[in-house]
Amino acid sequence: MKGFNWEVGSTWYADDFCPAEDYTLRLKFIADSSNVTLLSTCRSAIKLILDKIGGQHHRALVPSFTCHSVIDPFLTAGYDVKGYSLNENLQIDIDVFSSLVNDFRPDIILVHGYFGFNTVGSASNILESCKARGIIVIEDKTQTMFSDFKAIAADYTIGSIRKWLPIPDGAFIKGMHISELTQDSALADAKIKAMRAKNRYFATGDGNKCEFMRFFADAENLLDSRTLPHSISSYSLSALTALNLKEFANRRRNNYNLLARRLSRHSEVQLIFKEALTDDVPFLLPVYIDDKRAEFQRYMASHNVYPTIIWKCPDALENIIDKDSRRIYDRILCFHVDQRYEAADMNKVAVIVDSYFSN
Repeated sequence: MKGFNWEVGSTWYADDFCPAEDYTLRLKFIADSSNVTLLSTCRSAIKLILDKIGGQHHRALVPSFTCHSVIDPFLTAGYDVKGYSLNENLQIDIDVFSSLVNDFRPDIILVHGYFGFNTVGSASNILESCKARGIIVIEDKTQTMFSDFKAIAADYTIGSIRKWLPIPDGAFIKGMHISELTQDSALADAKIKAMRAKNRYFATGDGNKCEFMRFFADAENLLDSRTLPHSISSYSLSALTALNLKEFANRRRNNYNLLARRLSRHSEVQLIFKEALTDDVPFLLPVYIDDKRAEFQRYMASHNVYPTIIWKCPDALENIIDKDSRRIYDRILCFHVDQRYEAADMNKVAVIVDSYFSN
C-alpha cells in the first residue's frame, strides 16, 4: 500500500476508475443472467429466497460459526434455527451433522465455506442425499466465490461481492431472477463518498481520519435502515467489468502465503489453513490465538494494523452452540491480505507481530 499514510485492514478506499476494454465480466456465478439476481447487499438474499419458497417450511440448519445476518432472516420468517458443529479446521463434523439432520429434520440447510478454502466439499455427498430427500440447500459463497474448487449442488447460491472489492455495493442470488428491483443510489453515493475521502487521506494526506470514519458510519447507518431489497448500483456493475481476476487472485494468494510463513514462526499463533493453493483465493488469513487476543489486537491497532474478529456469536446461538464452536468464536482473529497490499506490507505486518511476541 503506497501513499502518504499507511494501514493494513479496516474499510475499503477507492478513487475513480476507468473500466479497461480488455477485461470482461469474469464472475462465473453471474454468467447466466437469466437465473441470477444482482442485489445491492446480501442481507436481503435469504429473505428473497424464503419469500419464494413460501410458508410451509419451518426448520433451518445453519453453521454454528456464522454471522447474525445469516440467521436473522430465518428468525424473522418464524423458523426454528439450529446450528451444526464444526471442527477446529472449520470442516463440518459429518457424523454429528448426519445425526442432526435425522433428528432435527430441517426443511432448509445453509452451508458456507470459510476464508476462500474448500471447507464444504467433504459434506457434498451428504448434502446431495439431503437434496434427494427434498431438503432445500442454500450455499453462501461470500468467502469462497473466487476460488476454483468444485461447487456443491445447491438449490440457491448467494454471496456478498462488495466484501471483496472497493465498490459501494454488490451481491447475488443464483437460482432465481428478479428484474423489477431498483438501485439504492443514496446508499451507493454515501459509500463512494466515504471510500474516496479515505483514498485521499492515504494517497495524499488530505483530510483526516475522523472525517472519513464519520462518512463510513453514516453509510452503515443508512444500510441498517434499509428494509427492502435493491439491485446492484451501476457504479459497482461497471467496476466489476474492470476486474483483472488473475492479478487480483494472485495478489491475495501471494500475500496470504508470505504472511502465513512469517506467522508460523510463533507458537502462540495457530494457522487454520497453512497455505493457499492454486485453486484457493483467500478472503482473509484466519488464526487462533489462545491467550490475550484482545491485547494482541490492541497492540496491532496501535501500529495501524487491524486484524478483525470476524463475527460475534449470534444471540440466537449464544446458549445452544457446542463447545468446539464456542472455542472458534473465542480464539479466531483474521488478518487482511487483499489486493490493496503488496509483499512489503505483509513483511511490515510480520515485523510488528514479531515485536509483540518478542516482548
